[in-house]
Amino acid sequence: MGVLEDAETDNRSEVVAVKLVGFVVGAAVGAGIAVLLAPKTGKEVRNQLFTGTDWNEQRERLTEAVNAGREQAMGRSDDLKHKIEETRARLRKQMEDEPQPS
Repeated sequence: MGVLEDAETDNRSEVVAVKLVGFVVGAAVGAGIAVLLAPKTGKEVRNQLFTGTDWNEQRERLTEAVNAGREQAMGRSDDLKHKIEETRARLRKQMEDEPQPS
């Protein structure tokens, strides 16, 4: 039973790690969006509109940030899947190698 408990603990730790990474990435993306869309005074908006600020550039930066966060999350997800498969294989081998009670 110790092997099963260890595998379950490993899987839970990995799931928590992936959720934490997702939370951090989401928070970073949300902070970026908040900065870009934060309310400004009329004077600030006019200055921004008429001083050549490129809205397409801002949209592009936001899109890049979202894509980077998505890629990072997908990479973590792939890592987690690989670790889970390794843990399952190790657990199966240990169960096969373990002597069966008579």
